[in-house]
Amino acid sequence: MQSQWEPFKVAAEEAARQNNFAEAERNWLKALDCDELCRDDPRVFITLDGIAEACVRQGKIEEAERWLKRSVGLKVKALGQDHMEVAQSLNNLAAVYFEIKKYADVEPIAKRVLDIYTTNLGPEHPKVVVMTGNLAMLYQRLGNYPQASRLYRQALAMKSKTMGEDHPEVLALKAQLSDIKHQTITEAVCEICGRPYAGQQCLKCTGLALKAIDVKSR
Repeated sequence: MQSQWEPFKVAAEEAARQNNFAEAERNWLKALDCDELCRDDPRVFITLDGIAEACVRQGKIEEAERWLKRSVGLKVKALGQDHMEVAQSLNNLAAVYFEIKKYADVEPIAKRVLDIYTTNLGPEHPKVVVMTGNLAMLYQRLGNYPQASRLYRQALAMKSKTMGEDHPEVLALKAQLSDIKHQTITEAVCEICGRPYAGQQCLKCTGLALKAIDVKSR
């Protein structure tokens, strides 16, 4: 019996190659309506992810979010919460949130993806290294510089080991670490006076500064 789903899939993929994402979405939606598909059919996962991708490319972020959440839910039920297919949809969902700057929503998803990658692939796999760097970038955007620095160093150690100290990706991570040090210095805020300061402490509120003022007043 000839598949109804396959022609729609082919048409959707061809439309996407031509950057006609509205047409790609229409064909993916037709594929999803095929009677031959059951709830846990792997083709359903492919279709849902395809619809989400077409929506993202059209800037239809809320719709993409809805389709990706549906994909994640079905994959977890059919494959288990630690399956790599689950990580793929979660990673796509995290990318959507990151694109619209919903960084707080990205964090738990990105951490979950990293856990799944580490469990399935081992701590030194390239996907784990990339995800570690992505999570570090997220923490940097959130202003959590200690966590960002820790994860950048972790990614740097793994990439230096496999690529060498002079590889462009290694140098890029070193630059990110340097940037964090700069941000830590320039964006520090005194807990006492609430003003930003540079250096190790706010001179305005240290005993040394108070003594200097006292000396000048004599």
